[in-house]
Amino acid sequence: MTQHQDYVLVLDSSRNKSQGVHSLIRRLRYPAVIADSAEQAVAHAQQLSPCLVILMGGHESWSGGVIKQLRQTAGAASVTIVALTDAAHPRWAHQEDNPGLDGFLVAPLSRDVLKLLIESALAKQTRQFAP
Repeated sequence: MTQHQDYVLVLDSSRNKSQGVHSLIRRLRYPAVIADSAEQAVAHAQQLSPCLVILMGGHESWSGGVIKQLRQTAGAASVTIVALTDAAHPRWAHQEDNPGLDGFLVAPLSRDVLKLLIESALAKQTRQFAP
């Protein structure tokens, strides 16, 4: 069984956009892991389930199959999965096409929005595993 942990998993195959998000997460003092590929993200989630997964870039980087795999691996109800796209170049499919996503965000993220998102993901996970 996968253990649950209070960390954020960021999937960014290009790795150039995630540094700002990773820096924000670090400043908020939350642990984070940046995965370069969907396979790497799933492998991290299999070892230790995150409270939050942020999918960066276009839909081609993280298909519905990846979302489904992350849900199955990390715990369907406990993990929060969101997609993040750039305000200047929004690239996402409709929510109906991605039923596994909890929501969509537009970059750049503010510190306050990211903090609320992480706190919400932690609260969701805590409720799920409360006795």
